[in-house]
Amino acid sequence: MRRRFLDILLAQEALPTETPAPCEICLSTTQMGSYRCEDCFGECLMCKDCIVEAHRKLPLHHVQCWDDDCFWPVSLRDLGLEVQLGHRHSETCGNPHSAHQSFIVFDANGYHSVNVKYCACSTTLPFEQLLDVGWYPASTQQPRTVFTFSFLDTFHRLTLQGKVSLHDYYLSVIHKTDNAGLHDTTSRYHEATLVTRQWAHLMALKRAARGHDPLGIEATPNGALVVVCPACPQPGWNIPDDWDKSPPEQRWIYALFLAIDACFRLKNKDRKINDPELGSGWAYYVAEQPYKQHIESYVGEEEVNPCDSAFNAIKHMSTNKSKPGVMSTSGVGAVKCARHALVRPNGVADLQKGEKYATMDYIFWSTLLLLGCTLPVVVSYDIACQWKKNLKKCHAAFPASFAALSAITMRFFIPNMHVQGHMLLCQTVMYFLLHEFVGLTHAETIEQEWAHIGGVSTMTRDMGPGARRHTLNDHWGHWNFRKVVKMGDFFFKSLINTLQERARHQRVYEEHTLRFRPELIKKWEDMIHEWELDTKKPNPYNEPEQAVNVTQLRKELADQDTQDAIMNTATLHPTTANIFIRQGFALRDQQWSVDYQAQQLKSNATDTATSSLQERRTALHRSIQEWYNIQNSYMPAAITRRSSHPAGDDEASSIKAENLPIMMPSDIPAPLRIAGCIGGVIDMEKHYATARMKDGLINIRRFLCVRSSVRQKIKHSVGGTGARQGTRSKTLWDGISKKLQQSVNTYRSAYAAVKILDPSGDWSMFYRRLSDDDIRGPYRDDVLDESERRRTPSWIWTAPDASSGSAENDERDADEHMRSEWARQRARSRRCAEEVVLLVEEMRRVLTYLRAKASWWDQQQDQRIEENLRLMRGLNAYARRQSRILTRLGSVFASRWLPLLKIKDLGGEWTSQFDTVQVVFGMCPSFDPIPRRFNSNNSKWQVQRQVCAAEILRVNESLTGF
Repeated sequence: MRRRFLDILLAQEALPTETPAPCEICLSTTQMGSYRCEDCFGECLMCKDCIVEAHRKLPLHHVQCWDDDCFWPVSLRDLGLEVQLGHRHSETCGNPHSAHQSFIVFDANGYHSVNVKYCACSTTLPFEQLLDVGWYPASTQQPRTVFTFSFLDTFHRLTLQGKVSLHDYYLSVIHKTDNAGLHDTTSRYHEATLVTRQWAHLMALKRAARGHDPLGIEATPNGALVVVCPACPQPGWNIPDDWDKSPPEQRWIYALFLAIDACFRLKNKDRKINDPELGSGWAYYVAEQPYKQHIESYVGEEEVNPCDSAFNAIKHMSTNKSKPGVMSTSGVGAVKCARHALVRPNGVADLQKGEKYATMDYIFWSTLLLLGCTLPVVVSYDIACQWKKNLKKCHAAFPASFAALSAITMRFFIPNMHVQGHMLLCQTVMYFLLHEFVGLTHAETIEQEWAHIGGVSTMTRDMGPGARRHTLNDHWGHWNFRKVVKMGDFFFKSLINTLQERARHQRVYEEHTLRFRPELIKKWEDMIHEWELDTKKPNPYNEPEQAVNVTQLRKELADQDTQDAIMNTATLHPTTANIFIRQGFALRDQQWSVDYQAQQLKSNATDTATSSLQERRTALHRSIQEWYNIQNSYMPAAITRRSSHPAGDDEASSIKAENLPIMMPSDIPAPLRIAGCIGGVIDMEKHYATARMKDGLINIRRFLCVRSSVRQKIKHSVGGTGARQGTRSKTLWDGISKKLQQSVNTYRSAYAAVKILDPSGDWSMFYRRLSDDDIRGPYRDDVLDESERRRTPSWIWTAPDASSGSAENDERDADEHMRSEWARQRARSRRCAEEVVLLVEEMRRVLTYLRAKASWWDQQQDQRIEENLRLMRGLNAYARRQSRILTRLGSVFASRWLPLLKIKDLGGEWTSQFDTVQVVFGMCPSFDPIPRRFNSNNSKWQVQRQVCAAEILRVNESLTGF
């Protein structure tokens, strides 16, 4: 098949016939069909006159001519094609005026030399005639180079999506026409840099309706060219005017979540270029002149570092390793939406040297100034513990226009990943999860946008400052727009995931709460409330540090090993069923111990180690054979089953004592168990297995606590110990791990027996099957790859402690290592509930904003009155198109969200405002009866209804059990 594809491609390099045939258009016998177009559909061989006539309105196609033995490219200009501007297709110009002799048109499919004729019989200027046909001139005075709208639009989309540089795109267009470099063409790259920048700026003005403003483009206010976040509270657009009069328990949903950070990849070389910025302060960058004046007044400011943060950007960047005079900018600081990652208007500024507080203060207050309302603000910053100290003090030095912002109430946090690198105080006081009214905000979304914008760092490093700011503004606008378009799926999936998390965390929280007495729970809740009011009070989330006496612990483990060895070598006395069952469990423990020793034995083990293992196997084998003799009396049913039970996978393993079957009554099938097990051994095994199950769980919890404490001790002693201490730590760790594994084996074997012998006993309310994922806790760092938000405590910590002799012991044990976990589980449950409220509110804001923005675009019609009627119609048509886009985008979102909100009874009354959503393109309509404008018999409508029903069913199934 590959050969056939290649053969077809090669065949197209030649004529269909041996020699040129008559023209396929005029069928002239004197004019052979020697010309073909690479861009027209299908292969059609035409004569010179026909090929020119066919391309009078397609002057930018690539034409080839059969030149004796092969096809060779030829320009339409050389064939005599003239492009007349200023007239309709059927009109003839009475006063044509030739353009420059070296007139070149750059298109997305290559560059072309074109013979252009201007119309001199009208007052339309030449550059206007070029724009009318979709050609953007590089100059308004005798242009020699133009770029098609397709060239500019294609590059704009490629650079925004793929971070393609203009240099690479320009060369690809050149190579499309002359890949071998056979023609000497004057470079027009400089013209391309100017035009592409102008084009992007004009598109931003157009999309912001600056062309509709009767005051003109010069009246553009700061931040007017940005794509705002419709999910964030936007006063006058998507929140009530009287939001501040809402009850305190509802007012928190109107808080503005902001994230601040700096990116040091976006450096800029000092090339002594002073290129003007097109609209300083109109988009994401702050206005340059006021910002420079502010920075100059803080040039000597000394940054203070009172925190031991591992993410200390100030300390890292204040020591600028760049050579003096090489870099004019060390990066950018930015303010973004902490929940949705959109860049804020006037929320970006260049860093002069490091992440200075002066820069971060300025962009923070500047973006709030554009808000026009003193909403409560939740601020996230990776060094917020330092930055917040003098924030209000520094605000006093700002101009009078910023004075009203001093009334804003602010709460400060550190992003969830970054907070782990701060001191323990910061890890609770500034941790989102442990505070009310923040939902599941983590504020690490700001890092997502840095990954996106980092792709243009090499492109902008050598640009002039104006071009660089323009390029970054353009890319941030694209990022914001793509985030808005994807909000339909984003909020839908987020709400589903959060509902699942809420149900899971609430269930675990309730189970966890039942573990403790109501008086103790009340005490912990009071402690949490007091700490929330004053973080200087005792912290309920702090995990107590447990001191471990290593020497004492090693001695304890050694004594236990000695005691186990004595018990394992004891002579069996099968006198009673009690001893028989007890020795059976003891033999299983010995088998596990021997198997563990065999697994730890290295391939190059010494003769002594090998002999020791063999001696243990021999002794165990003898003990098992003696136990078999007693089993024959108590469990006759085991005789035949024991003989047929495989001892191992191969002949060699059959002699291994650890593989011999130790059959208990629970291992015998139910029909044979009653008759084949006598002497009360069934009840005896049930009692022993239940006790071993409880003891096994107690030991698991005990060794997990010990292991966590040892881990902390090893962690804090790293670097200060020698090789001997490191070896001791490893030996201690291995000993604890062995005990833990042995306890796990004990619990699992006992659980399996109890599950068979007493399947519906009271034990089943608290004890479960123990999986590997359950063996964790009690502390947060026991599972390093699990986020705090999604972490749930293992059920092993909610089972009753059989060793607790009194309520005092239970409370003391809980106070030691369970209060923190219970408080954190309570926080997870509450944050999930808050997140559901926030997500529903953000859905409402998005739909409300899109509807209000669509109405705003409708109002832009006839705002600007012009004598040019074509311009008036264009202004109104564009406003209607933008309104339609926003309306349909809102319809798409509503059709995605409303089914889920209805199923879960969320949203309340506001959902009815968007219930009559129009069905657009192939999107799923709302639940409500079919709108009148649709025919229910229409097949396309029926398909849409089926798609909607399937979507509802899928959502409902995914939420089963909530």
